[in-house]
Amino acid sequence: IKAFVNGAEIPIKIIKTTDEYSPLKAIDYNGNFYDIKAITENGKTYPIAGINKEGNIINIKAVADNGSFYAVKAFSPKGEQNDVKGIKIFDRPVEMNMRGAKVYGHVKAIKQ
Repeated sequence: IKAFVNGAEIPIKIIKTTDEYSPLKAIDYNGNFYDIKAITENGKTYPIAGINKEGNIINIKAVADNGSFYAVKAFSPKGEQNDVKGIKIFDRPVEMNMRGAKVYGHVKAIKQ
């Protein structure tokens, strides 16, 4: 899954932090971070984060102000709906360092 910033396609990763939930950030080629948010029909925004880990899969959810979680979906160019999940390849706290960011997991769209 990629983000589009100023015409550039940049990667989205789950960042390693000490926060309760691991935030998703787009990271451009200069090392700038961009928040990834869910937007409701009425324009309200919620952060998207990795909320827990099951094996090598990290469940990614939108986190509402009241603590509720909402599923995050990705849509392909053909309109196919996919689950958004985090993936850990390595069994270690940090997958990689990317432009100054400690990456906890990779963000992927997985066919339902």
